[in-house]
Amino acid sequence: VPQWNAIRPLAQECLSKAGSLVYVGDVKQAIYGWRGGDSALFESVLQDPEIRAVAPEPKRVNLPNNWRSSKEIVQFNNTVFSRLAEPDIALAFAEQVLSGASDRVVQLTADTIRHSFDRCAQSVPEHKAQSGGLVRLYDVSGEKTEALHEHMQEHMIRLFSEDLLLRRRPGDIAVLVRKNSEAALVTEWLVSRNIPVITENSLALAAHPVIRQIVALLHFLDYPLNDLAFWECLSGGPLLSA
Repeated sequence: VPQWNAIRPLAQECLSKAGSLVYVGDVKQAIYGWRGGDSALFESVLQDPEIRAVAPEPKRVNLPNNWRSSKEIVQFNNTVFSRLAEPDIALAFAEQVLSGASDRVVQLTADTIRHSFDRCAQSVPEHKAQSGGLVRLYDVSGEKTEALHEHMQEHMIRLFSEDLLLRRRPGDIAVLVRKNSEAALVTEWLVSRNIPVITENSLALAAHPVIRQIVALLHFLDYPLNDLAFWECLSGGPLLSA
């Protein structure tokens, strides 16, 4: 949003002199919100009254081809996101996300979702239409946060050891999470199984078993009666209570 506010005067100036403004975006990549991106701009710019004053008939063009992803990935995206263009699906989604909001807010959100994903399906160029890519969905649940994390850890470790690491190098694998705290948690799970990990915030040295053992050893040397530090130094992990 700040970037758009900065260039809006330039866009108005250009359009008022018979120039043009072209911008490209993809609401399916709203995941980049963690980098400050705002997918709502894709629609709001078209409705911006100051822009519409000098460009009353803006054109919206959907790019037909996906040049980046493999065939199976594009087909998966088409199947999932095209449904959001259906009024009933968009409304149901808005009701789930905005539970407790007024009917007006829910309906406005549903309309925005529906317009944003209208005709979002793409094709794969013929010369790139070779088979490739894989999408799998797993349902992992838990009654409480602790139970969910436990199930997630079990499932992730199994996925890495029985599938991913048999097909890919660790450096080819990325784990996406919503929060830094979740990244730290996933890092701890993987490091505990000697799976190399690099995070955005650090190299996770503090979570590495060897580093933890060294720190525990220093704690023990500083205070030899520290049985917990002695145990962690020998075992490589903290003493877990039953």
